[in-house]
Amino acid sequence: MTRAHFVKKSRTEQTTDSGEKLPIGSSYWWWKFNFSSHKHVSKTQPGAAQLTQSGFEQELISIQEDIGNIDSTDLESGVQSVVEHIEQLRDECQEKLDNMPESLQESSSSGQLLQERIDALESWKDDLEAVDLDVDEADVEDTVRDEMQEEWEVPEALEDATEEAQELAFKAWLDEHNDDFRERVEGALDDKRQEILEEIQNTDVSL
Repeated sequence: MTRAHFVKKSRTEQTTDSGEKLPIGSSYWWWKFNFSSHKHVSKTQPGAAQLTQSGFEQELISIQEDIGNIDSTDLESGVQSVVEHIEQLRDECQEKLDNMPESLQESSSSGQLLQERIDALESWKDDLEAVDLDVDEADVEDTVRDEMQEEWEVPEALEDATEEAQELAFKAWLDEHNDDFRERVEGALDDKRQEILEEIQNTDVSL
């Protein structure tokens, strides 16, 4: 991947890759690829996919962006979409490897690189599929209920009452504070989903 350079004030007029004319004094980004004299120009900072000419790297970046865009409220669908994208890229690499002469598949650097990519993508897919996406709402509700019960102060009139009587009193109190209970449950569920999302986003391809 090549490096982009930022110019705060241009000394000459620049033309971006999209054809926009930037007057003298404009700020812009520019970059070049190895063995090419063409200067790429952009008014805004280029994305990672713009800084590589490798179709494979561009697809990897696209997958990483897909992972970054997964919605925590729809983890299963988001992960499935990413896994399908990984499988598609893996299959493309496998097809290229299969189309090489058998004698070159293991002995050539190109064949070895393709096999490394296939193995890395398969491992990445396995890591994603190993993430537990299940959020047990009933378990979260029990946890929040226990926390609120610990915070609840037993009324003086019930301090010497049986555990059953105190439990009934707590349930009545909890019913009166149901809005707070639901808000805390939703907050805890969001935290759980965010933890899972972070685990998903921490997976990566090892190449």
